[in-house]
Amino acid sequence: MHLGCPVQHQRGSGLYFCPCHGGVYDAEGVNVAGPPRIPLQRLGMRLRGEVVELRPAAQPLPTLVLPRLPEQSGPQPGLPAEERP
Repeated sequence: MHLGCPVQHQRGSGLYFCPCHGGVYDAEGVNVAGPPRIPLQRLGMRLRGEVVELRPAAQPLPTLVLPRLPEQSGPQPGLPAEERP
């Protein structure tokens, strides 16, 4: 998975592709092409009989923190009148 998008394996190349974000990853999940700059997140796995259990990764994905924009005064386009400040 890449940001909620299931990656797809291409047999001939051995690469994994993210159809949503255009990322290309090798068998280890390292990004080799495309816009994503970080590797795929590794999941913990445990086999219980014939059931494979996946657990969240030990380390969360890094997130991009955008700076806050200054508050605008007046009506904001796109917001219904009852939701405008």
